[in-house]
Amino acid sequence: MVVDFVVQESGKLRITIRKGDEKVADIRLRKDFTYGLTASNGNEWTLSARFGGEIRPFSMAVSQSKAHDAHDVTSGTTVLVIKDHLFLHNEKFYLLGGTPEGRPPKEVLVGRRYICRLDNFPFSELSDVDYETRSKLISKFRGAPVGELDGLGKEGHHLRFFNELEDIGLPLAASCYLLYSTA
Repeated sequence: MVVDFVVQESGKLRITIRKGDEKVADIRLRKDFTYGLTASNGNEWTLSARFGGEIRPFSMAVSQSKAHDAHDVTSGTTVLVIKDHLFLHNEKFYLLGGTPEGRPPKEVLVGRRYICRLDNFPFSELSDVDYETRSKLISKFRGAPVGELDGLGKEGHHLRFFNELEDIGLPLAASCYLLYSTA
């Protein structure tokens, strides 16, 4: 199964996320320069680019702010951390803007970006990844494509995720839009 999102600006400092023809969430800039993601079902997340007091490019932390659904995680729980294009989900590493296995890098320099699962990544925790490895992520590591990111124009930012990312799809879609439109 594939989940498609379209993220578009819908007014000054207001961004809308759609899944098909249905509006599923809004993103708003807060006074503290974090972003609030509010889903149609009432769930809320806080998205922040701050890590240890500093803003990091291509990095985002997403935490659950409020949950109305009994099956959702509790308030304040971190649900996604993207650091230097890299994130960990269900004990697997993923790379935003990665090069899919078997494709030459020049094919992915312009246009569509991919989210790649790094199956043979030599680390077990995001905090263990050293500076040297982080600096070589985009150019050296390849993986299985599990998502696509395309466009930032008037038609919106299109995001397509496969099954394994469906449970974090909405916060990931919001994060990708913010990372690629504001970085």
